[in-house]
Amino acid sequence: HDRRENRGGEGDMTALGRAVARLPLGVRYAKMLLVGAQAKILDYAIAAVAVLTESSPFFCDKEGEDEDQKEKEEEDLDVDQVDATALARQEREQRRTVAQQWQHPQGDVMAGIQAAGAYAYTGHGAGGSSEKHACDRFCAANNLNPVVMSRIHRLRLQLTRMARLRLPSSAHSPPSPPADT
Repeated sequence: HDRRENRGGEGDMTALGRAVARLPLGVRYAKMLLVGAQAKILDYAIAAVAVLTESSPFFCDKEGEDEDQKEKEEEDLDVDQVDATALARQEREQRRTVAQQWQHPQGDVMAGIQAAGAYAYTGHGAGGSSEKHACDRFCAANNLNPVVMSRIHRLRLQLTRMARLRLPSSAHSPPSPPADT
């Protein structure tokens, strides 16, 4: 019986399959949560699942791709245009600097988890429109998509509640995103 359990048996569900079936998620995401719970890093697994299920929360700087062309065009400008161009260049440089803070040596998923964690603690607990305004300001200042960040945050909360109900209580690790009020 033990060998059949490891191989998946003859159409019988394995213990892992039964555990995955208890979670209303795709198999890969459910397995990530189960492995995270077993390793006592469930909150990180929840954040990773929330980030992976959404599109990228990072805005791309399309203007940065045409930097050489802009430099050539700037050479033929009059004085007023030079001031506007210098301001635009400064804004591009500032956006690039902000975007670099979300780069993570272990990849985009880790950068997304980092951004989701920062977003979770920005303005949460203020309640109502103050909370939304603080989160929108945070996203604008950090070159993040506020709609995607909000969805990631809500999914983290939902997955955390679901994990508390459906996973063993020993699986929960202390840090969780703050609850919406």
